[in-house]
Amino acid sequence: MTTPYPIHEYDPRPNDSRPVLHLAHANGFPPESYRPLAHYLADKFRVVMLPARPLWPDPPAPETLRSWHDMADDLIAGIEQHGLGPVIGAGHSMGGTASMFASIKRPNLFHALILIDPVILPRPLLRMLETALAADPNINSPLADMALRRRRQWDSHEDAFQRFRERKLFARWPDDTIRAYVEGLTRSIPNANGAIELRYTPEWEAHIYNRVPIDVWHMALKIQHPTLVLQGAETDTFTDKSKRLLQRIRPDIPIITLAQTGHLLPMENPQQVAEEMLTFVENRLRIT
Repeated sequence: MTTPYPIHEYDPRPNDSRPVLHLAHANGFPPESYRPLAHYLADKFRVVMLPARPLWPDPPAPETLRSWHDMADDLIAGIEQHGLGPVIGAGHSMGGTASMFASIKRPNLFHALILIDPVILPRPLLRMLETALAADPNINSPLADMALRRRRQWDSHEDAFQRFRERKLFARWPDDTIRAYVEGLTRSIPNANGAIELRYTPEWEAHIYNRVPIDVWHMALKIQHPTLVLQGAETDTFTDKSKRLLQRIRPDIPIITLAQTGHLLPMENPQQVAEEMLTFVENRLRIT
């Protein structure tokens, strides 16, 4: 039986002739989080998202995902199933790395890549992770431990909004973006007077963090398409160490750093992110 890959359309239009831009999400962030970014892109692109397994209507067990290469395979299968390709493959964090892997495996399905603060960790950190996993394959990374400690339920959407609004992580997010995040991240608890719970489960989020790819630098050497990397100036993910190494091994790939943004730059400054994306596509591909 063929897996039905769900698709999220941001601005569906009849007889749509806009070039397709596939936007792949970060770990723990639902499609709704990217509405503002998609809004700024919609005049030029048909923006779609194939959600990762944790957000499928009937998600499989986390253990079904052996590596992030499986996410790339899901993207490939979804692009083919929905007849989307070739696409501009944009992705944030995990989604950027998965898009890169997918484009290397099936270059005919992509026009270009836009990697938004991708998970391309410094080599020393990856070696540490590899050593730790070799010693204990069941060990949790610090991010996985944090994910497993996440709060899972709230009394209402408003309760969840207020809790997230108070957190430093969301300090630069507009209220509407936080509300959209809550909407996409949660589901109603039956017979619970409006209470909600996470639908992107901590178990899934932690499992993905524990599968951070060790071969990402080897794969970066294989990129074939025009590629842009956007970095948050205050990021803790695609750090300056990674930036310098990528510039050295792939001088053909431009890296633009956005001031006053962190790892969550698509939510913190979606307009500037969209402007950089549009400029890149117009200058490099001329298909808009």
